[in-house]
Amino acid sequence: MVTQTLESNASGGRGIRPMDPMRDLEGIADLIEIAFADDMRYGGQQIMRDLRMMHRLRPLFWALQAVSPSLRAFFSGFVWIEQGRVVGNVTISRVDPHTQTWLISNVAVLPEYRRRGIARRLMEAAHEHIRTHGGRRIVLQVRQDNDAAHTLYESMGYETVGSLVDLAAHRPRPPSAAPPSDVQVRWPNARHWRQAYHLMNRATSPLVKMIRPPRASRLASSPPSPLTSLFERLGMPARRQWWAYQNGVIVGLAFAERNRHTSTLELFVGETITGAVEMALLHKALAFLRHTRLVRTEVDAQQHTTLRALEAVGFQRIRVLDQMVLPLEKPF
Repeated sequence: MVTQTLESNASGGRGIRPMDPMRDLEGIADLIEIAFADDMRYGGQQIMRDLRMMHRLRPLFWALQAVSPSLRAFFSGFVWIEQGRVVGNVTISRVDPHTQTWLISNVAVLPEYRRRGIARRLMEAAHEHIRTHGGRRIVLQVRQDNDAAHTLYESMGYETVGSLVDLAAHRPRPPSAAPPSDVQVRWPNARHWRQAYHLMNRATSPLVKMIRPPRASRLASSPPSPLTSLFERLGMPARRQWWAYQNGVIVGLAFAERNRHTSTLELFVGETITGAVEMALLHKALAFLRHTRLVRTEVDAQQHTTLRALEAVGFQRIRVLDQMVLPLEKPF
């Protein structure tokens, strides 16, 4: 049992134990920064700064998690300790309070401690925790070129069910050509929210639905208020969305969030061949994001037209993430 392992290793100063946000965040930030060094230049630095800020604000964090237990659940998982140092980590979280699907992320071990079975022990602890809390399915993402991780996960029963392409653009600009005349991009219309939601649902890959289920609540129906616009001018994140119509039918959606360091873009497009819908949405979205240092987006690897449209306006492929799933049996 993992609990017995934790007890036996706690006094020895090495081994596995549950993550404690109050004391582990800085060590986890150091570990992730080393283990995922290749990804840091695409917005990862801000995540590291946030983790270290939380570590410095430990008293406030303690008070907040006392008020909101969900905050502690957000920072749940296991760490591996060697000589008082965090050398391995796995983060676990329930995808949604109403589902039995869990997400595993940030599986990392320092290079000098690899090939000692630490990652496997962390994964086994995560599996046991998820089973005992009623989990029936685990999902994770892994770089397609990470052969060692693939070997580990496949040996534990995970199967690849799809892939996402992670793209980034530095200070992107809208397409130089005029948007297609047969595609009209408008502000959301509340009367058409069902049609927009059905498109968003169809355009989302099955595994992404497990991790981030499409929600109708995301579909805005009115422009930002004057107060919201004021906060945006003061540096708060700014969010916009646009709906693309063709012959009176919604054929695409774009969501953009503008931040000081790294902004995000999401495209939901029905089956297209020419890329006209994507280009019409990119005209609006990239005009809104034109002063952003870095924009990131993820696209299903099978959406070839959308990928070509993004690359045509300056997005570059960073990595391909394989989506893996492990069904769990009920605990004894």
